[in-house]
Amino acid sequence: MFDNPLYYNFVGFLITEAKVKLSDILEDVVSMNFGRKLVDRIKVWVDHGTSITELTYNDTKTYSALVLFNILCDLIVKDSKSEKIEDRFSFNHRFRFDFLHSEGFDKEHVHATNSRKPQSALEWQQWVKNIKEYLPQKQYEQIKEDNRSIMESVINISVTQKPEEEEIVYKDRVTKEITKKMSSSEFSEIFDEVMLIVGEGDDGDAKQNSIGNMALLNASINRDQAYAASPFAIKRAIIHQRIKNGKFVPKGTQLMFDKSFREIPDEMYHWAKNNYTNGAESDKDSFIKYFSETINRLRL
Repeated sequence: MFDNPLYYNFVGFLITEAKVKLSDILEDVVSMNFGRKLVDRIKVWVDHGTSITELTYNDTKTYSALVLFNILCDLIVKDSKSEKIEDRFSFNHRFRFDFLHSEGFDKEHVHATNSRKPQSALEWQQWVKNIKEYLPQKQYEQIKEDNRSIMESVINISVTQKPEEEEIVYKDRVTKEITKKMSSSEFSEIFDEVMLIVGEGDDGDAKQNSIGNMALLNASINRDQAYAASPFAIKRAIIHQRIKNGKFVPKGTQLMFDKSFREIPDEMYHWAKNNYTNGAESDKDSFIKYFSETINRLRL
């Protein structure tokens, strides 16, 4: 039965995220309306507590809502008028719950937060490397010449680890070389300047922590401070590289970073939490609508 992607995906969500006991679900297997009962259980979970569109980073429901969104991004509506769920919906693929849990995915801010600003010199170096490699050249050249010079000097630092040298000792030597080229205050100035150039200055917790600024990301990149604090364009480029390398990136996350939820994206270089100057709706608000519409497809 669970070879059927429809059952697999719905049951997988109910067990892993909605915390419904498998034994309770199995009691419904003999029902002629098994698919309907699965969807009804999911709708009960969606409707319980905080509204899906009002979720924030700190809500316990947020991670699971992102999982559901990513699952439903692959939902196919075959016959919206059919009463039988199995005739109404289908999936071409089974969702990769195995990757989701073995690789430890997290909820992540799409737009970098000042609270996630890299703190160690090693993180500073990786961050400026990311900016140099992935930021569009036109924007990179807007960085003040003196700051670009500091960034280049940090990027070009090369320290070879000695044979038998302990990692902590090696990292300490690298840190000393980096701090010779860039101080904490200089990094902060460069960080703030870059965020201003890409239009991603911090503008308060309400917008920062909205579900419209959340994505489901692999923990190995999410917990990389240099990545977490990077502008949207850099995160997008790194995610594309992961996809090219055959790594699992959930469908909803791909759609989010490609802005595929917008009919015509105004631009691809930053994640707008406020309306664009031409009056176009913000990426945050546009995504929240798409997020809600995707989950509400179960209500057709």
